[in-house]
Amino acid sequence: MVTLWLSWLFVFGSDGKIEAGLEDLVKKIDEANSQIVTLKADFEQRKEISLLTDPIEMTGTFYLRKPDAMMFVFAPEHDLTMVVNQREMITISEKAKKAERLELPKRKTDLTQMLVAERLDTLVSYFSIGRVDKSQTTG
Repeated sequence: MVTLWLSWLFVFGSDGKIEAGLEDLVKKIDEANSQIVTLKADFEQRKEISLLTDPIEMTGTFYLRKPDAMMFVFAPEHDLTMVVNQREMITISEKAKKAERLELPKRKTDLTQMLVAERLDTLVSYFSIGRVDKSQTTG
């Protein structure tokens, strides 16, 4: 169900609406999501920054444990692990033998809490949900 959500829906900052015809899909995702306690998935992250000629691409494994936290373990060449809970984010670099803790601002902790523990339809107070035209996306 996670793959279905990622391939059919696009969540973006806007006026907080669900595109017509997607309400039933959001309900099905919420039903499946309510059964998930832990989740592990490989991910690819691609960032395009105007100051750089090439995009930054990183891969790794994402772990979710509801309702507490999520963790991103990036591939070894990136030397980065990020642990995010409802109050803070911790980044760890094993090679540098360094860890940093950052308290999350209230707005981000509310959003993190929803992503970790809540229903998808509650996100519409922050985002709009609609279909993605994959021919118009990069990466």
